Amino acid sequence: MWEELTSLEAWVHSNAGMMHFICALYALVTGPILFISRKRGWFHRLLGASFVFVMLALNTSALTIYGMGRFNLFHLFAIISLATLLPALFAISQAIRTRKRIWYTVHAHCMVWA
Repeated sequence: MWEELTSLEAWVHSNAGMMHFICALYALVTGPILFISRKRGWFHRLLGASFVFVMLALNTSALTIYGMGRFNLFHLFAIISLATLLPALFAISQAIRTRKRIWYTVHAHCMVWA
């Protein structure tokens, strides 16, 4: 039984599944790093940009995977995550442009939901 759980074939059944798996691992590692890293620094911006790209790929692949059956709660979470990524990007662009603190707060709240 242990061999079945530790083999990659047990978890990934398609190319979309492999992309989803890799993106999920990347997001699980970088998400906490972004959360605790110093904000507004070059490291946070670079890692944050890659995180957004990976989250877009992760959620898009989640919406194409129907091996678990019909539309379910995981697909709903992918839609919510996609719907919060775009306002987060808008908020950070406004924060950089206007330097108003409220936009940084909106960005932070949206990224927590993403």
